[in-house]
Amino acid sequence: MMVEVQDARAPGKGSAAPPFRDPFDLYQAYVELGRENSKVRARVGRQELAYGDERLISPAPWRNVGRSFDGVRVMVGTKDVGVDLIGASEVKVDPASFNLSHGLYLNSLFGAYGRFQNKAGFSRLEPYVLRTTRPHLQSTFEEPKREDRYTFGVGLGRSLAGGIDLSVELARQLGSLPTGRIRASMAAIVLHCRPASAPWSSGISAEYSFVSGGLGTAGHTTATFDSLFLTAHRYFGFADIVGPRNVQDARIGVDLHPGKTALVQLDVHNLWLVSGRDYLYSPSQAIAVAVPPQAGPVPRRIGTEIDATLLLPIGRGQRVGAGVGRLIAGRFLRDFTAGTGGSYAYVLWEVAVSRGFKLNR
Repeated sequence: MMVEVQDARAPGKGSAAPPFRDPFDLYQAYVELGRENSKVRARVGRQELAYGDERLISPAPWRNVGRSFDGVRVMVGTKDVGVDLIGASEVKVDPASFNLSHGLYLNSLFGAYGRFQNKAGFSRLEPYVLRTTRPHLQSTFEEPKREDRYTFGVGLGRSLAGGIDLSVELARQLGSLPTGRIRASMAAIVLHCRPASAPWSSGISAEYSFVSGGLGTAGHTTATFDSLFLTAHRYFGFADIVGPRNVQDARIGVDLHPGKTALVQLDVHNLWLVSGRDYLYSPSQAIAVAVPPQAGPVPRRIGTEIDATLLLPIGRGQRVGAGVGRLIAGRFLRDFTAGTGGSYAYVLWEVAVSRGFKLNR
């Protein structure tokens, strides 16, 4: 049995709403059926869900208020080979009352997520099929209309020669909206090289992410990919301006590890819209910048973001750190917003506490 509460506050932000503020509430509460080494186990209740590289299903660890789900997860197989069967609904955060989910009608997730570790030459091979239902964002009806999406995809990892690690994720979405059908896609490829002779375990990485976009008119196809329950902060910049829809990102990065838990990291993101016939979306996948219909040809260059991170150990189980993200506006932001880009800076103090208990019967 697991019970976890969460108290998230945002001093100085006034009437801050989620994901910044959610005073004392139930975050996780589940019962796990079956032994740890059983071939079939079930977890029932409120729980976090995290799969693969967390490009589609993530507990949103960066947010001040984490993400959890009400539902059932059945785990079949072993740690290396198996499948998780999922039926759950995202918990809606309400700072004024007890957090509840929508039931299995809205913001729900059903599916199967497979795992094959160290098989067929891959360190990780994870095929999946997911079905999600959400309220239609542009619905004007009294009764909310649903978006029904089926996501078919695979994530894989492989170690190559020369200390290079490869990670790939590909996904295709099919489904229906009140206004038409959905045909959308997502692709991501990451290369990370850490030569054995490099000082401080230095690494260099390169990444390309593509999340399709393109609004359809009534009765036509929509190409806007829904990144489901992703945390965009991890992949599209610390400034938290660009979200995971209708976007492509080419990133290069350097990471240094001068100590066992110390980290110095620098990333540069180059960001574009995929389609000028769609919006710029926020990290929550809400519309951030809408282009007027009479705008004519739309420049797709969003801008360049530079992110820097520093983490240093200060004692047993403790680290302090700081980071900053700066988005330099490209042509799109200059033409359709104030054009100044944006910055985000933070400091942190991280404490890890672990204590075990043994119950004798």
